[in-house]
Amino acid sequence: MKPHSTGPSFDINVCPVYTKLGEFHNNTAHSVHKYGLRIFHALIPRTHPCLDSPYDPDYLANGYTDPYWANPKVPAIFEDLIAWKCGRNGAITERTGAVVFKNFRIADSAIAGIEFSMIEDVVNGYAMVQGGTVVGNTQLNDADQTIANSTVWGFIGPRTENMQVHNLKFFNFDF
Repeated sequence: MKPHSTGPSFDINVCPVYTKLGEFHNNTAHSVHKYGLRIFHALIPRTHPCLDSPYDPDYLANGYTDPYWANPKVPAIFEDLIAWKCGRNGAITERTGAVVFKNFRIADSAIAGIEFSMIEDVVNGYAMVQGGTVVGNTQLNDADQTIANSTVWGFIGPRTENMQVHNLKFFNFDF
């Protein structure tokens, strides 16, 4: 996404990277060339998209329950994705903030079931995977040698900190 809207509707007060997500629920991706779900380049939603969201290390002492009380993060919840036979990953994020992958069911991805590349602009507990299942090989890929012969990872974590994974199950990783 661009930092602001472009073209005839250009508006400095429109900031897509920081805008909250509507609803992502019960989607399916099957036999796609690369990704079942790809968040590219960034999604870091917050209450007021075009304003900074400063971290307050003394938020509890000051009587707040959120360290981003001046401009709270708005979790982008991607829920109940089913993805199988994806040519690269079932789901991937490039640069994200308060993004949650919830109850994903992914099978037969060529590289990884789920990948988070970078977590940005949030403390621990805002970006996470909650529940879900990743199947490495369903044994239904013999005709597709690209997937059948690939090295498969269930989850590739970010190269930055502040990511959590809860109750993600892995099956049939026999490569």
